Amino acid sequence: MQYAVNKNKKYTDKIMLSLFERNGNAFYLASTYATFSTVWTYTQDSIEIYRLAKGKVAEHLVSKENGVGEYDLPSMEELDKDIKECGYELDGDVFGFMIKKNLIKRHDFPVSIECLTSKSHQSRFLNEIVKSINRYKLWDIRYL
Repeated sequence: MQYAVNKNKKYTDKIMLSLFERNGNAFYLASTYATFSTVWTYTQDSIEIYRLAKGKVAEHLVSKENGVGEYDLPSMEELDKDIKECGYELDGDVFGFMIKKNLIKRHDFPVSIECLTSKSHQSRFLNEIVKSINRYKLWDIRYL
């Protein structure tokens, strides 16, 4: 089991880096002991989604969608404050992203994805991400 978890984590990082290099942004949802994850990126006019299971692509989707590029990336403090409302889960779910806005920024938040996606946030950027997570069921494990 631990082998499948580690394999999936490595592949999640690999896909994330590849999407970041291609589009300047990449996002992911994962869980500490899960053998699955979801990675996605935004282009000018679409969202590209990879559902991973046991270190392999289980599903690849592309759908028309406005990107989040036009929204200002909040400061780490603002984003942390918004996400902190759900509390940190050190042995649970993780939401993370890499985005290039003047500087390359990578942030990983150990947070309940269920809580994160059920609230409205101060950050317009985070609200748009949550909207995508909910619209495309990016954390619905029935799809994996």
